[in-house]
Amino acid sequence: MTAVKSALIIGSGIAGPVTAMALQKAGIDVTIFEAYDGRAANVGGAFTIATNGLDALDAIDALGATEGLGYRAPRMQMYNADSKLIGTLATGIPRSDGVNSTSFRRADMFSALNGELKRRGIRTEYGKRFVRYTDNGDSVTAHFADGSAVTADILIGADGIHSQIRNMIDSSAPSPRYTGLVSFGGFAANPGLKPDPTGWHMTFGRKAFLGVFVPNAKEVWWFINVPRDQPLSKEQIVNDGLERWSNQLIDLFKKDNTKAEAVIRATGPAGLIVLGAQYDLPDVKHWHKGRVVIVGDAAHAASTSSGQGASMAMESSVTLGRCLRDCATPEEAFTTYEQIRRKRAEKIIAYGQKSANSKAAGPFAAMMRDTFMGIGLKYFYKPDSTDAWLLSHHIDFNAPVQVELATV
Repeated sequence: MTAVKSALIIGSGIAGPVTAMALQKAGIDVTIFEAYDGRAANVGGAFTIATNGLDALDAIDALGATEGLGYRAPRMQMYNADSKLIGTLATGIPRSDGVNSTSFRRADMFSALNGELKRRGIRTEYGKRFVRYTDNGDSVTAHFADGSAVTADILIGADGIHSQIRNMIDSSAPSPRYTGLVSFGGFAANPGLKPDPTGWHMTFGRKAFLGVFVPNAKEVWWFINVPRDQPLSKEQIVNDGLERWSNQLIDLFKKDNTKAEAVIRATGPAGLIVLGAQYDLPDVKHWHKGRVVIVGDAAHAASTSSGQGASMAMESSVTLGRCLRDCATPEEAFTTYEQIRRKRAEKIIAYGQKSANSKAAGPFAAMMRDTFMGIGLKYFYKPDSTDAWLLSHHIDFNAPVQVELATV
């Protein structure tokens, strides 16, 4: 039986709500604190939660909250700039009940998770900008910019890749690493593209990478990764002008055989979603200190090219809840959580880095990539075995964490 009875969570993205539900299921009273007022959640592009992430949601009885949202997208077809099929990759391996990787609008997922929090009676306080914490050994207090303070047994930083709490735990913690890609996205009325509800079409263009998903005859979802030596923030791009960037994105694919121009024009500058520079976060040495711990992107952010960012956050959130349930002290729980999660997280970060690098390849490297990727996918790639380590990961919430720890 855990000694932890109360917890404070900083951040209400993906990791925050999932951690809160996992802790509540473990018998811990929890409150989430979010700096924004809630309206900022209604933005964002498309993202995919892989089978393993949906399985983690199911472990805390939250999968039902996503019912009716998104579209299953269990595969992606890879094309070169001339629209020649390189091969097909699985993005999910179906569970016995048919659950498989699904693409969502980020805003829809945020709303679903926060609706589930309300249904479970878990409180989120908005407009609470965290500034520091004090840990007296027996409890921890979060201090906010409005002068208020709240005390609980533990504090959990789910405050994302640019986490303040990570740096408070360890002042020498690494900064996020730029992946070499700046990203954009959008949703639009289908401009006449043939529907393919089985998954995404990915194109390695000569100057940028394009992802297009046409789930039905009515709509199209898309994103573009633009290789750049230096990062660009969302603010810089918006200040440059969205119409200018829409035209630039079209120009990047002028020499390629893609649907880029059709989907960008159907979206229009006003609908362009600016995602900005993409980062990952390898080699965070310390995930916890005293009564404070970090989770999700604050601890182990993988490149968006991994397709695993949200899923990894969900896995870690659920695992942290189980560890707090089964361990006698916060220190033991945090140490066990890190031991269980670190190796898998670092492996997926490396996987994502490799995927991001392939999108920023020069002409010769691109030719080699297309050739060897095609050979590999044709002769060696077996989705049910090659990707089993990644996609078939299962969390049994009721199983003692000590059993899982013994297998790490």
